[in-house]
Amino acid sequence: MARRSLDACPLWELQCDGAVVGIVHAPEAEAILTCTAQQLAVWDATSHAFRRGVRGRSFWQALSYAPDLQSAIMGGRDGTLVLWDINRGEAKRELSCGSAVSCLDYAQSLKAVFSGEENGTVIAWDMTRGLQLAVVWCGASVNCLAYWFIAPYIRDIPHLNDGQAMSKLIPATERGTMGRTFLTGDAAFKVTVWDIETTQAKKTFHCHSHVLVLAVSPFLGLIAAGEANGRVTLWDAEVETVLHRFEGGALRSLHFTAAGEIHCLLCAESMRLISWDIDTGQFRSRNLKRTSSCSCVSSLCVLSSEGKADESGHDQLLVGDSAGLVRALPLQSVAALRGHDATRCGDGVRLRAAMRSK
Repeated sequence: MARRSLDACPLWELQCDGAVVGIVHAPEAEAILTCTAQQLAVWDATSHAFRRGVRGRSFWQALSYAPDLQSAIMGGRDGTLVLWDINRGEAKRELSCGSAVSCLDYAQSLKAVFSGEENGTVIAWDMTRGLQLAVVWCGASVNCLAYWFIAPYIRDIPHLNDGQAMSKLIPATERGTMGRTFLTGDAAFKVTVWDIETTQAKKTFHCHSHVLVLAVSPFLGLIAAGEANGRVTLWDAEVETVLHRFEGGALRSLHFTAAGEIHCLLCAESMRLISWDIDTGQFRSRNLKRTSSCSCVSSLCVLSSEGKADESGHDQLLVGDSAGLVRALPLQSVAALRGHDATRCGDGVRLRAAMRSK
């Protein structure tokens, strides 16, 4: 069979009750969390056995995880926000938003969760006290968001010193992304960087259709946005420069990964997974369609082996689909290989020259 498929080589599988909304790895609890519209399930990360679960009254649409609280955070279509202890199996706090919760992200340094709503509101919640820390109105339905903290010095650029490559820190600019910020992608075709303290927009990146998914790489200072038209745009956030534009199909999820010196951007489409080398623009595509089902990919999660001496370099990629199946795949099998197919490099690079975002 000429067309390669990942269906034949999953390391292990989990079967959930309904389409997978989100997947989260909880290393502190040695657990994997999966969320569907009706149920949150906790699985053992080693044996992959089902531990416990909870069926919600709401139709769950978003999932996040608070490592310090060892709790899952779910957002529902009815505006309900629930903090659920994954060890005790009980709800610790329940909050109410103004409209359907479409996306969530937890900021551990603030002990706060950011909820994005379909009415365009983003609320920062103090989950220990149940209070609102900040409220921002984006002007359009919020489809995705991400918390982002960058130190005052974010640039680590190698330069030559007596023939040796040395690191050089470049300070951020006054209009830079330094400090505590969060990003939103909305239905008004834009990605916005917001200052948490002032609740004011610091930067705006304009797209060509609805922004469905976001991914950030704080150490590289990069923002990736996936649009409804299948385009993925990669920005250098500090200098507001477009590095790459990739064209593809209907996007479901984005994730930054690193394999040695190669930094990749994983893009999950309906039936395939694409890994882009963000330096060269080369890509590696894998078919995700199962022979027995027409299910679509709905979420991604990287299961890191960091800290496990016997499993070093054996990171896994968890892929959840609309049929409720979660497959574990070797991350190395989908990672971009630099120089693996030079003839396809040009297909991935839509814009390489520096171009300031308008």
